[in-house]
Amino acid sequence: MTLAPRLFHRLRVCALLLALFAAPGVLANKSPKDLRAIGVSLEQGGVPVRADNRLHGSLYVGDVYGMVDYPFDDVVAALASARNWCEIAPLHLNVKACTYEEDSQGARLTFYTGKKDFQTPERAQARAYRYRITTLSPDRFEAELIPEPARDASGARPLSILVLPQDAYRALVRVHYTHANNFLTRLAADGYFATIGNSKVGFTVEGKDRRGRPIYVNGIEGAIERNAARYFFALEAFLATRDLPESQRFEQRLTRWFDRTEQHRAQLHEIDRNVYLDHKRRERQEQARLQRAVDRQV
Repeated sequence: MTLAPRLFHRLRVCALLLALFAAPGVLANKSPKDLRAIGVSLEQGGVPVRADNRLHGSLYVGDVYGMVDYPFDDVVAALASARNWCEIAPLHLNVKACTYEEDSQGARLTFYTGKKDFQTPERAQARAYRYRITTLSPDRFEAELIPEPARDASGARPLSILVLPQDAYRALVRVHYTHANNFLTRLAADGYFATIGNSKVGFTVEGKDRRGRPIYVNGIEGAIERNAARYFFALEAFLATRDLPESQRFEQRLTRWFDRTEQHRAQLHEIDRNVYLDHKRRERQEQARLQRAVDRQV
């Protein structure tokens, strides 16, 4: 593989990790009232996510907010289980598989990320995380995904997740991330967004054109919002199918996730439904194979 394709692939993985895997350093100092106001703005704006990003020295720091139309307790029950993460995350186009295990240090999750096309886990990029719940109360949930090792050349840092009740029927989720703003990341970003990524946009409206049409955020901020939305829709699909017979859940989650993303085709459409379903069914078999191998080692 030549340098340019490697950089483009690194950027795609970087954007994916920025959307989900990141760090508790330089936490946003927002009160519960401020956070509820963000939830109201999401609802009034009719968008699934909002990203706030900034440079802090050599680090790229940000928060992604999303509203989940399920009660706080249901959202917490879904996210508190490490096993559930391996039902939620692989609905995303770029997550090829996920495995979980429990040992003396707690829960460990391994995510395999790659292209939007079908890939075996062996051809994807594996990243292991320790999952730790730091706050669990009737009105607040916080957790971290801590990469192993804590830092490496990819620039990954721990991820911080906050869930708060917005009202009796909805919950606000905030993902806080930090990523290294290094030379390779900037080089890959410049190349990607100047070529194959130049037409891709996010959800935040930055203004209007001469015809009054919305101008959406693009670049790395748009990539973060797109990937975050895919994860929020995966969480919704998981919650919507909990009460179905187990044999029906996976197929229903795939259908729900795809239909939800198609409601935002300008931002999220990548492949046709039948292609997505075929890829995910095959990747599910690969994930089951990996999980059996992990279980045998425990």
